Amino acid sequence: MVNGDVADELDETFGIALSNPGNATIADGSGLGTITDDDAAPTLSVDDVSVTEGNAGTTTATFTVTLSAASGKAVTFDWATAPGSATAGVDYVATSGSSTIAAGVPIAPLVITVNGDVLDELDETFGVTLSNPGNATIVDSSGNATIADDDAAPTLSVGDVSVTEGNLGSTTATFTVTLSAASGRTVTVNWATADDMAIQPADYTASSGLLLTFVPGDTSETFGVTVKGDFIAELDETFRVVLTNPSNGVLGDPQGLGTITDDEGLPVIDIDEPSIVEGQSGTSSISFSVILSHPSALTPVTVDWTTTPGTAAAGSDYVAASGQVTFAPMDVSEIVQVTVNGDNTFEGDETFGLDLSNNVGAPIGDLEGIATIMNDDTPPSASVANVSKTEGNTGTSLLTFTISLVGDSDIDAAFDWVTADATATASIDYVAGSGTLTIPAGATTGTMSVVVNGDVAYESNETLSLTLSNPTGATIGDGVAQGTITNDDKSPTSLTLQVVRKPRAVLAKGSLEPASSGERVTVTLFRKQGGRFVKVAAKTVPVRYLKDRDGDGKTDGSYTATFTRPKAKGSYKVLTRFKGTANYKPRSLGKIFTLAAI
Repeated sequence: MVNGDVADELDETFGIALSNPGNATIADGSGLGTITDDDAAPTLSVDDVSVTEGNAGTTTATFTVTLSAASGKAVTFDWATAPGSATAGVDYVATSGSSTIAAGVPIAPLVITVNGDVLDELDETFGVTLSNPGNATIVDSSGNATIADDDAAPTLSVGDVSVTEGNLGSTTATFTVTLSAASGRTVTVNWATADDMAIQPADYTASSGLLLTFVPGDTSETFGVTVKGDFIAELDETFRVVLTNPSNGVLGDPQGLGTITDDEGLPVIDIDEPSIVEGQSGTSSISFSVILSHPSALTPVTVDWTTTPGTAAAGSDYVAASGQVTFAPMDVSEIVQVTVNGDNTFEGDETFGLDLSNNVGAPIGDLEGIATIMNDDTPPSASVANVSKTEGNTGTSLLTFTISLVGDSDIDAAFDWVTADATATASIDYVAGSGTLTIPAGATTGTMSVVVNGDVAYESNETLSLTLSNPTGATIGDGVAQGTITNDDKSPTSLTLQVVRKPRAVLAKGSLEPASSGERVTVTLFRKQGGRFVKVAAKTVPVRYLKDRDGDGKTDGSYTATFTRPKAKGSYKVLTRFKGTANYKPRSLGKIFTLAAI
């Protein structure tokens, strides 16, 4: 009997030898049997890969060339890198070669060198192409590699400028916006002016919605704001320019201060913009300095003051108050104190104002001082929990990860997340995913889901990872979680059967793999009568002598069923059946034989 298989292989031979002749002699005692292979050559395919480039040195992008089935022959093929959006010699090392997959081996790796850099740029691609197969055919000849950029976008900052206003006409305050590093992309940012102590259009010409563009490699750009001269005695005045809506960059210092230096000499009332760390309990006092530009020997100067809410709330963040400041002759500075309430909630810095009004003896330069209550509470810590999901046999299901925050917060928390293969394979076992999760202020949890693909193949439980990065409004504690796709398919079983005919008995014996203690097989003896087999006897027997005899990691066991040999001659059949378990598939096997009459 010759056993069939599906492996492409060379023709194989075996021999038979005759011995111990009775009433004869042996002329040719050896015969050669040739098993001719009839299996098609396997197919070759190459996968897609992704690799993070790194900032220096090199890393590798490893493609996997896979045979549809292991072959009994050595399989050969040629390969070469193929251009994409990545530049050979700069982003990766172009190369080519020939590879051999040894007989019995299902896969071969192709390793391509990728060069790291620190230039923020788009993800780039290149490919590998298979050709000239030997002992196989190619079904997927092209693999695509994505070089994922891991360089942070450059930071945009605008500097401060000071200009003397003059008495007539106008002058220009020229601001410089700089990038922290050159970029491989075009970087843009909008800019606009905003009143501070200076008021448009009296002190300067307002601008808004204007676009500043940095071409790749550029690190500095300028723009101008028109400042108007006057004859009014006043404090030096300030206005702000604000950067918004960056493209391919992030804001570092988004506000520039333009100072219009006064060139008149009369005293003017001004107020500073203090800041204070809020504290985590109790109260503290923030001090505003109300000042004159220079001493006055005239009538005492007075000015009323009152607090006004901003992003800080009166009553909870600070205590609302009002009063009057009096400058005696030659006095140039007075202090106004406002009570600030501490808390332990993470939040953005908050502001409130101190407005000046009803001035006597001097003009008011700055009508309002802005106080900043600086947060001193740590952001909440985020962690993501492991999760598991039974894969199912068809369709898809969701593997849902939960992010938990520990700590109070009044601002949104956001995180980037991305999946990665462990033992599970993206696009086969699950759908690779990435994105940004935002947990609103006040909430303590958020979820994101990964699509799991069902199948009917028996396999081990498979895992993937989900990693958090780039937190805003929070920190990351445990930022990596494992997702387990739990197998729910039964393991295949194999069953063998041998019939041994003895003078007084018929033995049916064989093996079951895999096998566990307590498992049984049912063996039934049939006799052929009238064109069909009729049951003679049946026995359910245990599987014994458990052992991994073939070293494949699966325990096999043997069974034996003994039947009294029927007296009648004829055609008989033995049918062995394993009904299966919760973990193993059922299996049956039959064998027909003949018996002579006793």
